[in-house]
Amino acid sequence: MVSVSRTALASFMTEILRSGGMDPESAAVAADCFAEADASGVSTHGAARLAAYHDALMRGQINARPDIRTERDAVFLRIDGDNGLGPAVAARMARAACDVAKETGMCLATVRHSNHFGIASYYADMATRQGMIAMVFSNASPTVAPFGGREARLGTNPVALAAPGGTREDGFTLDMATSVVSRGRIRQMGGDDATVPDDWAVTATGDPARTVAEVMSGALRPFGGARGSGIALFVDLMAGVLSNGSFGTDLGTMYSDGNRPSGTGHAMIVIDAERALGSGDWGERFDAFARGIRTSRPDLDHDAVSLPGDRRARTRNETARTGIPLRGAVWDSLRDLSDRTGIPLPEHRPDQMQGMTA
Repeated sequence: MVSVSRTALASFMTEILRSGGMDPESAAVAADCFAEADASGVSTHGAARLAAYHDALMRGQINARPDIRTERDAVFLRIDGDNGLGPAVAARMARAACDVAKETGMCLATVRHSNHFGIASYYADMATRQGMIAMVFSNASPTVAPFGGREARLGTNPVALAAPGGTREDGFTLDMATSVVSRGRIRQMGGDDATVPDDWAVTATGDPARTVAEVMSGALRPFGGARGSGIALFVDLMAGVLSNGSFGTDLGTMYSDGNRPSGTGHAMIVIDAERALGSGDWGERFDAFARGIRTSRPDLDHDAVSLPGDRRARTRNETARTGIPLRGAVWDSLRDLSDRTGIPLPEHRPDQMQGMTA
């Protein structure tokens, strides 16, 4: 385990992405998204995926210099990502949607021809910093069986819901996959024989998957049974069907060996909170709302009642103080990228290197 500052990690990732052909601005946005994931404790969506992104850029599976095109119709934005790296495309979506919402009060933006975009909350937070309520959706390559099924027909299809805070509260941010667990977390659990809870996935024969190998060859389950499955389906409707892009089993993945684009779609709804409220003060009302939740008495398993986003904020504050921890396998992948590109590794804490391979 090593510890790296967010600034150093983001700078290294920016240079790696630039070595894959990306322009400096787009590379910096993507790197910041990945660093935010690691800093917030979502290690499955940060530096752990950098090698896969870089490989896909180098072999042309992801377009390093996309011509991202935006078409506007009243409050609607239709964006073609031209197979660009997900964060570069989705950040363009978020900025454009907020610009429209400032003018009209709200906006619905859809994106087709994109790729995996990291953590959905990154784009929702972009909107809340401008006083917007935001809903973000993305589909993904099929790894999840719909409720009652055994075949992967849905992606992990994340959703982020966020609202700006007031003078005392930082706001509300919920970011979740619609599967019980992500495949990224499964990859971090160990070898093929490592055991997993038997309600996480289903095998090709319809039995509960009990090992990492069985999960990876089977299909994940949606969270919450039919409820989670229904939300996952709705996400694909918004990000895939409504975007006029790929959906369901038509979606690909950057983890394949070929050059087939993934065709990922996104969607975002942005609402100007103060304008929608009409009268009154959003910040004051949000603070009162949050206070009503926080002052409720906790159960015996918890010290306090939290709002969505609190744990992420605590982790971000902690990593700002101590650095972002990177597991051995992740650090090894960054070292391999450094060796291949000649880009120096980010500064890290030498005392954390004990027990790691040279």
